[in-house]
Order: sequence, then structure tokens, then C-alpha cells
Amino acid sequence: MGGNRIGKYIFCVLIGLLLFCPLKSYGQKLEDYLLEAAQNNPELRALFNEYLAAYELAPQVSSIPDPKLFFGYFILPIETRNGSTQLRFILFQQFPWFGLLKMKKSVALFNAEAKYKDFKNTKNKVFFRVRENYYRLYEVEEKIRITKEILELHYFLEKLAERKYETGQVSLVDVLRVQLQIRDFKIQLKTFEDKRLPLQVSFNNLLFRNPKDSIHLPSPFFLSEIDQTALLDSIYNRNLGLKRVDFLTESALSQQKVARRSLWPTIGIGISFYSVKRIEGFRAVAAGREILLPFLELNLPIYGGKYKALKQEADYRLEVINQQEDSLRNFLANAYEFTVFDLKTARRNITWYKQQIEQGKQAVTLLLREYSASGKDFEEVLRMHLQVFGYELALIQEEVKNNIAVAKLIQLASLD
Repeated sequence: MGGNRIGKYIFCVLIGLLLFCPLKSYGQKLEDYLLEAAQNNPELRALFNEYLAAYELAPQVSSIPDPKLFFGYFILPIETRNGSTQLRFILFQQFPWFGLLKMKKSVALFNAEAKYKDFKNTKNKVFFRVRENYYRLYEVEEKIRITKEILELHYFLEKLAERKYETGQVSLVDVLRVQLQIRDFKIQLKTFEDKRLPLQVSFNNLLFRNPKDSIHLPSPFFLSEIDQTALLDSIYNRNLGLKRVDFLTESALSQQKVARRSLWPTIGIGISFYSVKRIEGFRAVAAGREILLPFLELNLPIYGGKYKALKQEADYRLEVINQQEDSLRNFLANAYEFTVFDLKTARRNITWYKQQIEQGKQAVTLLLREYSASGKDFEEVLRMHLQVFGYELALIQEEVKNNIAVAKLIQLASLD
């Protein structure tokens, strides 16, 4: 028992380092943000304290009752053959039936472990929300960057079209076309910039810090990877929600054992002490022989309704837990299939968009060279630029979709 206590306190220190040690925000990476979110999240703190409180229930339910000491004083002394007795002391101790306290301790410990899995599962959900928001923020920042680059390119095309128009090589239509697209890109850029603020506020709120705090984003962006070999089996074996259900099942089974064992008697052992004195002259003196009366008590649970109700409660709990497990397994299977579909689609599209962007840029270079020489096909130059721009935006979306899918699988398989 002492070893378990020491292990528990060491564990608490390690968790405390995770939850309560401050971090500096300078130059933070995603892993640092995850740790900061775990440290600052009040829900996680509450769940961890719930676990500690549940753990402390085990020594309470597994301890034998405190001994009882009775004192009695006879107002009228009772005469015996050896003298009179006026004082009585009784020391009494009850003992539950063999194994009952151990079973009650098992119920408490299984419930505590379920609380801990709930804490870890919630932490993983927080980590997923942080990752998802982080990737969404990266997506909008990249879209802003790409839009600014395409705007700079169109400003160059505008100047090129104006020079050709001034020399009579092209009509005013070329200038107007590029100016129309510039205005479209400005509106799109403003939309992306407006979207940045709510994402930044949302991310900082997940970390419970100032909404205006700066956020460090990766450069360049790295695609997340995950080994999909037997991943669904890993989810079933590692998912913290299922682990929590396992401990709740063990708790309910132990509670059934407690209910059955409670139908056995409670044993009480005691000893009574009577002080015997005799009168010599005008003084009461010890008789030299005191009365000791050992006794045994059995508490017979003949009214077993409450214990039957306790077992019935455990039966109902077990049925509810089994239904929750079936529902959770079904949810995990569906979430796995859709997430893997998103992941495969994203990876396929990433490869395709990279090819399209590479060929599209080659086409733009050739068209722009031709336009600079002859002043022809300016509309095709703009159309091809717009198409490549669309591919670049779509590529960023698919890269983010890939990373969010990996983050979801990490959460489902409890790989953090």
C-alpha cells in the first residue's frame, strides 16, 4: 500500500509538470502550444482533480471501522459474590466479511482509473482542436501570401499592358482586363485577412491567453504522416474512451461482488471489563479479581433488500456501459472510415495539384514570353494565371486537410 502511495505522488508530480509549469511564448512550435493548452485548460485541471479525489476514496472504503470504547457507571452498584461492581468498560471492533473491503477498494480504484482515462481523453480532444485551429490559421496565412504574390504579378502585367497600349501594340481592353482581376484579387485578399482575426482569437482562446498574442507558424509547412497499418485495431486497443469503458465495466463487476458479499454477516469482537470492589470498614478496596467478558457479535443481514438493490444497480450500470461501448465502437469505426477517406483524397489531390501547378507555371511563362514579343493572347495569360492561382489555393487546402485528418487519427488512436 505504501509503495502505491509513493508511486501515486511521483505520478502527481509528473502530471503537475505538464499542467502547471509556465511556458514562454517566444518561438513556440505546435508541440509547445499543445503543452500550453494542457497547462492552462481549466476543464483539464478539474478532471485531474476529480481523478485525485476519486483515488482518495479507495483507502476510505477499504479500512475497517474504528474501534468503539464504551463506559458505563451503575448508579446503584451491582452486588456479586466477590463484591460490588459499579464501573464497566467495553472495547469493541467490527470486521466486515472476508474480502469485502478489498472488493470495495477495487470498485473505488476502477472508478478512479476511469476518471483518469476521461482526463486523458479530454486532453486528446483539446490537442485535436489546437492542431485543427493551428492548421486553419496556417491555411489562411498561406492564402494571404499567395494572393499577395498574384497581386504583385498582376501589377506587373498591368504596367506591361499599359506600355504596350501606349505604343499602340494592344488595345485598352488588355489594361481593363488586368485591372478587373486586380480588383477581384484585392477583395479576395481582404476576405482572407478578415478571416485571420477570428482564427487567431479562437486559437489563443484554446490556450487561455490574450486573444491578440502573436502565433508562430511553420515555414515551410510540413505534411503530417501516420502509419495506417492495422490502425483500426490500434484504435480499438488504445482509444481512451474505450479504456474508460473497460474500467467502468470492471467497477460494475466488482460492485456486483460487493453486493453478493454484503449478504454475509459482519463479525464483531469485544471484551467487557467490570471493576469489582468490596467494602472493608468504611473503605471500598479492590477485590483482587476483576471480571473480563470476551464476546463475539454477528450482524446478520437478513433484510437483504438494500443489497439486492445494490446488485441490481450494478447490473443496470453494466448494461448501460455495454451499450455505451457498442455505440462508441460504432462511432470510432465510422470516424475512422471517413477520416481515412479524407486522408487518401487529400494525398491524391496534393500530388495532382503539384503537377498542375508545375505545368501551369510553365504555360504561363511561355504565354507571357509570347505576349511580350507579339502582344497577343493576353486574355489567355490572365486565364492561365487565374487557373494556377486556383490550384495553389486548392493545394494549401488539401495539405491542411491531410494534417487535420492525421490529427484526427492521432486522437482516435490516443497516440499522444
